[in-house]
Amino acid sequence: MKLDILLKGIEYHLQQGSPENCEITGLCEDSRKIKCGNLFFCRTGTHTSGKRYLRQALSLGAAAVICEKYDEDSRRILSSQKDICVIETDVSAQTQARLASNFYDFSKEKLLLIGVTGTKGKTTVCAMLQKLFLDNHMLCATVGTNGFFLKDRVTKSSHTTPELFELYGFIAEAVKAGCTHFIAEVSSLAVKQGRIAGLTFDLGIFTNIYPDHIGRNEHASFLEYAYWKKRFFKNCKKVLLNRDDPFSFEIAADKNGVCSWYSASVCADGYASEIEKDVEVDGLYQHFLWHWQKMPARSISLKLPGLCNVSNAAAALAAFCLLTSDEQYDSYQLDFSTFSVRGRFEMVGHFQGGTIMIDYAHNESSLRNLLESLRHIIQTEFCVCLDVEETEVPCDAVRWGASAVN
Repeated sequence: MKLDILLKGIEYHLQQGSPENCEITGLCEDSRKIKCGNLFFCRTGTHTSGKRYLRQALSLGAAAVICEKYDEDSRRILSSQKDICVIETDVSAQTQARLASNFYDFSKEKLLLIGVTGTKGKTTVCAMLQKLFLDNHMLCATVGTNGFFLKDRVTKSSHTTPELFELYGFIAEAVKAGCTHFIAEVSSLAVKQGRIAGLTFDLGIFTNIYPDHIGRNEHASFLEYAYWKKRFFKNCKKVLLNRDDPFSFEIAADKNGVCSWYSASVCADGYASEIEKDVEVDGLYQHFLWHWQKMPARSISLKLPGLCNVSNAAAALAAFCLLTSDEQYDSYQLDFSTFSVRGRFEMVGHFQGGTIMIDYAHNESSLRNLLESLRHIIQTEFCVCLDVEETEVPCDAVRWGASAVN
């Protein structure tokens, strides 16, 4: 695409080059990932200025640079590269979104965009909801902690919620592949940093909120964390909330009460009842009745332990029911008896008569919930091993690990 077409709808000052003659092959804001012909979106990040990486971007073949201020430092680096287009404009998330929309030019109307946010459960709910769509012959892509999933292909993503250009690119791939649904894990930090700018979600799902993601590189306080969780739903046409989490009512108040509800314990638009636990050779199961509005109850089997996973299943089931036809409700396949997701109560093998399970619980509350779920099912002793090597503060991991176990 020619740069002048890419810049349509954006006010800018041309500092150097000829946009009508500049062919752009892709969009990138990470200088390490620049490919020949890419546009480098040079913005100031949380800790550093993009200007520090101009030389790297140019050496890798950037054809154009967008920067907010063409100052002396920028001029010193760029003026010697006469064939490089230099555009001075606002480098906000809104500008990024306009560029991405112009470049990918996908018709958003062709698929439903679903976002899942919450402290816990995002990955599991996304995977469960994708399974429901695929089981019922609706092509669906997802992006989140474990990467971008499209058909049989998995692509690693930069974050739980990818950077804006990357996210738009994934959505464009899904549209091109014929997907009818796209599900994204949406972190509060992604909302704060504008990674979902320009996108309107057909459905936003809330799982829960706990004091987490508070620190130097994330949120200053729990109040700020909660604010950005709630802020996501301003981008959503429909909202699905967890009636078992009190914070849902704050979100509902902002939406003037126009919301749908799910629960693992009380009556709601969609809820689970008569939960039974079962230990089998190939895993830990739960069975429950699923109720959706005035439709007949359905029996559901779930190959994951814990009330938290009944709640995750209820979120996925309610979202699926909201976005599909009641007339076909009885014929839809609603089953999680073979469901698993990497790093979530994942059974990986057996050793000396015991079962080995991996879970990516990364804080005290997550590990505590995991252990409480297991204690309700497994009456014998079990061993807990913590891998703290990749943890930012290993001593903290040991502390909360010991606290959760006790």
